[in-house]
Amino acid sequence: MLHLDVVSSPARRARPCGAHTSTAARATLDPPRKAPRDKVAGGTMAMLVSLSAIILATMPPSADALLASPRRDLPRSPEAALRRSIPSFNDHVASLQRELEAVQYALRIPQRKPWQSMAVSAAAASELVADGDSCLRGVLPADIEEARGLLEGIASDLTRLQRAIEVKDPERTSVRVSNALERLSQIELLQSPGLKYQVPRKYSSLPRLTGRAILEMTVTPQAGGGTKRLELTLDGFSAPLTSGRVLSNVLKKMYDGTVIRVDDTAIFVGGGKVEGVGQLPLEIMARGEYEPRYRTELDVNSGEIPLLPLSVDGALAMARAGDGMSSTSEWFIYKYNRATSGLAGVSFDDGRFAVYGYCSGETSGGGLRSLSDGDRIDRIRVLAGADKLLNDGQDAIADELP
Repeated sequence: MLHLDVVSSPARRARPCGAHTSTAARATLDPPRKAPRDKVAGGTMAMLVSLSAIILATMPPSADALLASPRRDLPRSPEAALRRSIPSFNDHVASLQRELEAVQYALRIPQRKPWQSMAVSAAAASELVADGDSCLRGVLPADIEEARGLLEGIASDLTRLQRAIEVKDPERTSVRVSNALERLSQIELLQSPGLKYQVPRKYSSLPRLTGRAILEMTVTPQAGGGTKRLELTLDGFSAPLTSGRVLSNVLKKMYDGTVIRVDDTAIFVGGGKVEGVGQLPLEIMARGEYEPRYRTELDVNSGEIPLLPLSVDGALAMARAGDGMSSTSEWFIYKYNRATSGLAGVSFDDGRFAVYGYCSGETSGGGLRSLSDGDRIDRIRVLAGADKLLNDGQDAIADELP
């Protein structure tokens, strides 16, 4: 378990795992004795029935049963997590997304894939895309041409997707549906004018991000060699105060020149205390809820799953600074490891930290696991989204845009 707060460095905490016990059927045989033939037959039948029950009880669940788990649709990539955090302003587009994601879920079945159900979902998606006016409802006039181009790309992807499903090609099916979902996410962002809710009044003076922001972090290795560049996406839709505080710090160049700490769990970035600002409330939006919760952890064991889960490689999360509070400046990039996670691949620390985005890509250098303890951040610059920051950093926006 992570120890990530402002007074201690990241470290892994050993956590006892529940022992998996199994029961063994034991048969007690009486000394041989003569018995009527019908009783022997009846006893044999009863034994066969009992053995069948034991075999059925110990067989692994079917693929359909596994995919019917309430945690089956946990996002496994930054792209999927960020896509699901976009607020839905268009029901027609939301239906299209559900059909496309149904194909992705079905692809998880390891052996006998339900190609027929995938074909049905792809056909339904094609029908939805054919109604272009409904798909583009909510897009501003200035963005309508861009949105039309994206929709045409989705239609082309769906044609190729149906062909891949027809020949039962899982690799091409995966590529086609991923391409369509990526374009759909861009349309949804064009339809999202900002937050669907208001932050609590007592936090209304804090910096907040009302959409998405894209950062580029440049790192110089301590051991020498070329610089490494990572792309970070901040999500203000689900964590407006947390992402807003980080973006405000970046605009003030707080992290430029700082040294990172790295272990097998996380990459930890510290920028010192933000002057004149108190602590930041812990901010987590649960899946299926309308707005974030503040100063309250989620009970993942009871089914409360964060909309932005920590259980995704490259999750950006704020360090903790006490009961119900986050640090105002220190954050980490989580290195997800399925082998050390709990059931359904959920991290033991999920629901305890304010996740505000993901490392969404790399422009050079080899990715997260190429970073080492003692490497230095040369610069974090804003590539997009600085104009969506409210209450702070406005004076620095013009200088920071590329």
